[in-house]
Amino acid sequence: MNLPKNLHISNALFNNVIDVVYDKASSFLSQSLHPHYTDHSITHSERVLNRIDALIGESTSLSLSDAEKLVLVCDGLLHDIGMQAHDKRMNVHTAQSHVGTTALGRPWSVFNHCESRFIAL
Repeated sequence: MNLPKNLHISNALFNNVIDVVYDKASSFLSQSLHPHYTDHSITHSERVLNRIDALIGESTSLSLSDAEKLVLVCDGLLHDIGMQAHDKRMNVHTAQSHVGTTALGRPWSVFNHCESRFIAL
């Protein structure tokens, strides 16, 4: 994986770990179980890494070790991994807990109602 400038890691072992995590996360996140949500694919994770890179670049005093960068990169790649949990019991519970009714008695989804208020990375 080509890391952004401020997340560049010199340690070859750490880079190998990142390559494996990236490949696994890319494959795992490519099959969204929640198509009604905003993008949570590896592309989203790459945008998160670019935001982290920008924040590091804005700091004049921040100096991160390769180990700290490794943790940040893995966090950026895997932060939405829970979105892919597949458990029939959880899906039923989740679907039931997020559906309500409007004042007119019509069903609505809490997430569909609120998602327009958030800007996805």
